[in-house]
Amino acid sequence: MALKIKLIRIGRNKSQAFRIAVARERSKLTGRIIENLGFYNPNKKKPVISVNQELLSKWLKKGSTPTESVRKLLKL
Repeated sequence: MALKIKLIRIGRNKSQAFRIAVARERSKLTGRIIENLGFYNPNKKKPVISVNQELLSKWLKKGSTPTESVRKLLKL
């Protein structure tokens, strides 16, 4: 079972926000998550990114890989 750290969309149309979460690689974009790591809101003048660094490092050590968009967002 491959795990990914990916963005999961929440919010309304034209006002989306994203959760940064650990989920199975093949799960749907809005599917079941294993653990919620943080939040990203691009709708502000200065985008808001909040991530629990302890949980992020824990999941990276366990072997989960971030998607390309998460890697760019968190500058990993």
